[in-house]
Amino acid sequence: MVIEMRMMEISKMIIESCMKCMIYAGILLSVLVSGLAAASDSRSADVACPSLYFHQFIKVFMEDANVQRKFTKFPLKKMRFDFKSKYDAKKVILLLEEKDDHFPIIPPKKERKDRDLQIESFSADAYGIDSELLRDLPEPLSGDKSYQEMIAIKSDKQQIFYNFEKTDACWNLVSIDDKTLISEDGKVVPNWLEWIFFQRPETCLPLMFYYDTESKRSNTGILEKLGYTQYKDDLQYAYFTINEKFYGLDANEMLIPTYGSEYSVVILANAHTLSDAIFRKTGKRFQVATASEFQQEFGVPYIFPIDDSKSLFVCSFNF
Repeated sequence: MVIEMRMMEISKMIIESCMKCMIYAGILLSVLVSGLAAASDSRSADVACPSLYFHQFIKVFMEDANVQRKFTKFPLKKMRFDFKSKYDAKKVILLLEEKDDHFPIIPPKKERKDRDLQIESFSADAYGIDSELLRDLPEPLSGDKSYQEMIAIKSDKQQIFYNFEKTDACWNLVSIDDKTLISEDGKVVPNWLEWIFFQRPETCLPLMFYYDTESKRSNTGILEKLGYTQYKDDLQYAYFTINEKFYGLDANEMLIPTYGSEYSVVILANAHTLSDAIFRKTGKRFQVATASEFQQEFGVPYIFPIDDSKSLFVCSFNF
């Protein structure tokens, strides 16, 4: 009996000792986690704005994960296509918290080289003007509206746009727009022809889409993926016979510039039917070229009537 009581006392002491160890271990772990978080916050807080000039800022931002962490605005808006849609693909919008994303957000230099990723820079407002042309503009004063810039990470398979905003403090990454039209498993966005042209509802700037005269193919390979090949090319255009829908109407031909900046799609419907179809979906009414008041504008699409059963959707802009 005495031995049994002694064994119970020893067991109790062991249990109490283990419980104390667990408590101390928990406290120690909490301290370590807090310390690491504080260290991370401290490192982030110590990161200075690389430059108020975008072309200098982005060079540092792309290669430094701490700079990316400091100058990314969370929740970060990320948009991509829903490839599960069979008829009319929409953009899926995700709101990423800092804990949900993994830095670096932009692939570092070595990865970009290995994956043959190229970088292009644009003015987000002008949508096509290289930001290098804007670098000598005066910096915004406190209270002035922010400037916007955009870079694109692109290859034959993907096109991802990173949008930045600047206040008087520094530049910040505010959104990511993945415009990749072909998924990793080879699916093509069903209404790709609309998305090729419309980066914004009111403009038609088919960025990152052109005809490569050396390889004799579209640069993204989307036309070839769908089984289309050019049947003619000249000093101005590459001509493709297609069988696609454009705002619900049949499109049977596409003209991509080989030199210049005018894209056209032949629609099997008259100009007014095409105008109505675009208006129903976008709320935008584009001009018909025969109208007496017609004036061609930079990056604004227009409709050219061919006959009572055909029309031409035209997107013309300057590089």
